[in-house]
Amino acid sequence: MKFIKKTLAGVAMLACLASAQASLVTVQGISWDPDSVVPADFQASATLAQWYQTAGGYNPTGPVAVFGNPFSLLNTYVTGAGKMATVNGVNQVPGDPNPETNPSVVAPGREMTYTFGGIKITNVTWDGNPLNSPVFTFDLTSSFFNVFSDSSKNFSEGSGLAGQVNAGDTDFATPFLTGKFDEFASNTTLGGAGTLNGFGNGLISVTGGAAFGNFDTDGTQSTTTGLWSDLSFSGSSQIRVGSSMSSVATGEFQGNTIPEPTSLALVGLALLGLGAASRARRNNG
Repeated sequence: MKFIKKTLAGVAMLACLASAQASLVTVQGISWDPDSVVPADFQASATLAQWYQTAGGYNPTGPVAVFGNPFSLLNTYVTGAGKMATVNGVNQVPGDPNPETNPSVVAPGREMTYTFGGIKITNVTWDGNPLNSPVFTFDLTSSFFNVFSDSSKNFSEGSGLAGQVNAGDTDFATPFLTGKFDEFASNTTLGGAGTLNGFGNGLISVTGGAAFGNFDTDGTQSTTTGLWSDLSFSGSSQIRVGSSMSSVATGEFQGNTIPEPTSLALVGLALLGLGAASRARRNNG
């Protein structure tokens, strides 16, 4: 009987420890609760700037296209960078909101940035009428999406093209996440003086990075292709005629995540303990 009580007590401790570990995940100094919100437990609001490179990869210093009209973007690559402002409502400002969330700051002493690109515009359909919206067709073969955690807070979305290089900074050996776009679509309109207003959305599959094991869930299904991805993205941009870079805009990423492998292992140990306690009860019954 004492053996059973001790076993059950140990199982309870393991279960509590597993629960505590699962409640908050921290990777490269970035913390979030994988059970905090529904329907997605990772929701990040972000700022971003966008431009159109004349070659793939990530090189905001050039060569880049100067926007004249929708046709001037043909065969260029949609590229951009930004900074995560909040994750699940948690930001980088201590004491805000009040009362504070748990954790109080999503990445204490760090900066969480991202870069994306390789989204090639292969066709532009537009009748030349500024009152009618252009339609863009994309090739995602070379697309990429990377997230970085860095201790140097040196990135500003409004710092011009040269300043966008800092979005790829990290003091770790690997990025927080790497990925590619499975789907990307843009709803664009032309505003005053030919300004191009774009509203984009897409689906992203993670391919690597320190947090790969937390985000590789295939939790989001495309309504177009039926394929499964890990993150969804939505954002906006605005670029004026004669400019090479959009004004600073907003974006959002969301997806489901899983606890760290160690947490899952503890849950497994707890279940094994329950099994052992059950066997002991039968043997002593």
